[in-house]
Amino acid sequence: MAAVNLLPLLAVAGGVIIRSRPVQELLIGRLDWASGYVDGAVIEQWALVAFLLVLLVNAAGTLLLGRDGLQSEMERLQVVDALTDVPNRRGFYQGLAPWLALARRPGQPTAVVILNLDSFKRVNDHYGHGVGDTVLKAIVDAVRGQLRDSDLMGRLGGAEFALLLPRTGLPEAVVVAERIRQAVAALPVKAERAVINLTASMGVTTIRAEDSTVSLFKRADEALQAAKLRGRNQVVAAAAPVLPDDDADLDPPAAAPTTVGQHR
Repeated sequence: MAAVNLLPLLAVAGGVIIRSRPVQELLIGRLDWASGYVDGAVIEQWALVAFLLVLLVNAAGTLLLGRDGLQSEMERLQVVDALTDVPNRRGFYQGLAPWLALARRPGQPTAVVILNLDSFKRVNDHYGHGVGDTVLKAIVDAVRGQLRDSDLMGRLGGAEFALLLPRTGLPEAVVVAERIRQAVAALPVKAERAVINLTASMGVTTIRAEDSTVSLFKRADEALQAAKLRGRNQVVAAAAPVLPDDDADLDPPAAAPTTVGQHR
């Protein structure tokens, strides 16, 4: 659009340039062979038309490049969170889908962690959403610093994030989550009017062969809620699946979620 708005100005500039003495002399020298057949004014008009055509072609190219860039950015924002520059819920689900399919085959497990910042609403209420945004970006940077290149972090919404840890069993995922918990708790975020310290609660599970996205996140969220109920700022692992026992008359009761420490 800006290129189109500049066209009248460039046309005037082109006319001035073409009418200048050096250009006139150049035109006369180059087109001397045609001077006996075509009037000099016509030659000048042709030159101006050619100049304007070049401008139009350049403007069209600029507009097309700008449109392609805008389209690419719009497509990126459909799967990436604009604030934190990590995948949004849709983008995370897209990255998760292949690992859900792989879980139906024998192989190494894949873990999923749901992370929620404790009492984050107070930051927005007391300091405003601008400070809250600064805190979220700092927390994301801290968490990503604890992950491998193959791991995936996504923002589910608000102050809740999900982590995908390929080829990671439940005990190893708990260790990673605990390391992240400590990194978040030790991170002072410098805002405009204060230095803010936050903690995070996490629920950890692994993908099972029968899992759908709904069942997987339900199990991880239940572990997260257990962490919240037990005092926040801690990591809770979902209970391992109970295998059927053909020799038992009664099915054994489901095991409770496993808590890694209590940090109040």
